Amino acid sequence: MMSPELERLWGLLRLTLQSPAEGARAVIDLGLSRKELWLSLALVTVLSVLLMALSTGTVMVLPLGVEPLFVSPLGYGMIMGSGLVLLVFALHYTGQALGGTGAFAASLAVVVWLEVMSLALRLVQVVVGFLSSGLEAVVALGAAVFLFWCLIRFTDEVHHFNSVGKSILTLVLALVGISVGITIILTFIGVGATQGLSNV
Repeated sequence: MMSPELERLWGLLRLTLQSPAEGARAVIDLGLSRKELWLSLALVTVLSVLLMALSTGTVMVLPLGVEPLFVSPLGYGMIMGSGLVLLVFALHYTGQALGGTGAFAASLAVVVWLEVMSLALRLVQVVVGFLSSGLEAVVALGAAVFLFWCLIRFTDEVHHFNSVGKSILTLVLALVGISVGITIILTFIGVGATQGLSNV
């Protein structure tokens, strides 16, 4: 028998799979504080890194630039965590600039929930991978498409656009800003010079 917390989590997962917008609204309506949301973001980042380490080993690959970037779990966590933080700010402020009315906490909540969904789908992908590498690739592609659709619907729900097109525009502009931010971060930690962080 599941605990009430796990039942709520499972219910939110099912709702989001059925209707991403309703799932996002349910998560926002939980009314978690910023402190709780930041801690949740840190937790899902750590869990994602641990799952990646279990499935790929201690040297992880990031498909950045012409050549893949090899990083340690710590380096992967730093880059991933920085990207998620940038996504929160970019989603909020870009949406505000385009007329959105969402609160910062709502943007933070949906980014946390997006990573929870990503973690759950990645776990499914790992399990499927033990059965068939070909099927794993199909699951990975399907998960990527679904998560992008979730991000579009989450953005629409946060900022009350009632427009998929405006949500997509928000994400395109936000992703441009995130790309610049990640480039600055990678340059700061020396990736541009070495194209590898296996010791970080």
